[in-house]
Amino acid sequence: MTPTYYTNRELRLKIDAILKECASIFANLGTGSDLDLKTDEAADSKEQELLFKIKDLDEEFFTNKLATEPTHDAKTTI
Repeated sequence: MTPTYYTNRELRLKIDAILKECASIFANLGTGSDLDLKTDEAADSKEQELLFKIKDLDEEFFTNKLATEPTHDAKTTI
């Protein structure tokens, strides 16, 4: 089944607006502007909140395009 993101223009516009907001979070981080969330933790938290909004709108799109597997700690050796 095709995710509704690809078949429903209104939904696609909503999801695209959320994705743009996610990009804006990190583009403004550390700038000192009104949109700067100041810390990586605050930016990550806001991004997660927004991504779960996308999941509520289209779970298949979220799962196929946005969900990531947990990564190993960078200090872990292979």
